[in-house]
Amino acid sequence: MLMNMADRAEDEFAHADPSHNMDAEVIWSGMGPSAEMEAVGIHSVLTAAGIDAIINGFSQIPSVPFEVLVARERADQARQVLAEAVAGGADAAEEGERQSEAASGTGPG
Repeated sequence: MLMNMADRAEDEFAHADPSHNMDAEVIWSGMGPSAEMEAVGIHSVLTAAGIDAIINGFSQIPSVPFEVLVARERADQARQVLAEAVAGGADAAEEGERQSEAASGTGPG
């Protein structure tokens, strides 16, 4: 059984991309009390867009920054996805507030 698992693992890596396109690249870095939460949010946005991401950081060591990394070949796409999320986020928040106010009858006017 162990040999079978080892063979499968070897087969998976037999076709791995040896180029540096898959090297991890930092696309976001932050420190402070909200850095971990921001990193998790960014990770969620990227995952929803189909981009694999890694969070690097330690809550227990506050002097170490949190980083979000993606494969180098996907870094530009990841930055674009994040820019769109930030731009759309403000509009979506305003729209959500308007809908909430309209539903509760507390809107302006």
